[in-house]
Amino acid sequence: MILRLEFVRLPQPRGPSLARPAVDLVVNGVHEAPLRCLLDTGAAGTRLPASAADSFGVDLDDAQVGAALVIGGVRTVPYDADVSLSCAGHEWSATVSFCAPDFAGFGLVGLGGFFDQIHVCVDGYLGQVDLEPHGDRLDRLGLDSRGARG
Repeated sequence: MILRLEFVRLPQPRGPSLARPAVDLVVNGVHEAPLRCLLDTGAAGTRLPASAADSFGVDLDDAQVGAALVIGGVRTVPYDADVSLSCAGHEWSATVSFCAPDFAGFGLVGLGGFFDQIHVCVDGYLGQVDLEPHGDRLDRLGLDSRGARG
């Protein structure tokens, strides 16, 4: 199944909000409070605000502390934790970084923990994002797990 989403307005560090490609990510099965995340093809991993960790049952006292990062001009420290994520009808486990202090009012989904699970097509002209779990896409196209014709 392909899930089509419209771009959403997200705040910028300076200036007015801007319509950008984003998804709502469910963390640890907390469907009542999905976390809005910017699609970031330049991010190596998935980065979420540390202030949200408690809401998802994540204890950052037990998390692996990483090297400081600068995200959106904010120097932040990542606390890596294993969580369950879901989006576009697909659920998976991933290690994500809960960053303190928070770098924005939203998270970032990157290559690790998101793009390795979900096929993403961004149409900047129409302001839309299509999401499809990789397994579903391979099945729909008649491809094996390496992307070759079966």
